[in-house]
Amino acid sequence: MKTGWWILIGIVIFIILFLAVDQIMIRLPTPGCSTFNPEKCDKTCTIDEDCRSACGCGCINTEEECKTGKRGLISGISMMPQCIQAECKCIAENCKYIGGPLQE
Repeated sequence: MKTGWWILIGIVIFIILFLAVDQIMIRLPTPGCSTFNPEKCDKTCTIDEDCRSACGCGCINTEEECKTGKRGLISGISMMPQCIQAECKCIAENCKYIGGPLQE
């Protein structure tokens, strides 16, 4: 084969491997509270001051750390968290949004 074909085959293989690694990185589990699994965040409270709004994790306990960021090499760019402008309150011992677009 001509050298050009080998280069083309090499480039195609590199792109396929790059995309496969990107997809694997997206599917890796993230332990604890993060923008990728906000359901694992601690939302318990006793008073309103126990709650705060965290970009990507929602309304969570003030002691909880919400890990944010992107995942993957390409696809992670679209997974950056969005911040919600709403007030967090303690309702029935759970932090919840009051008003705003995501009232729970």
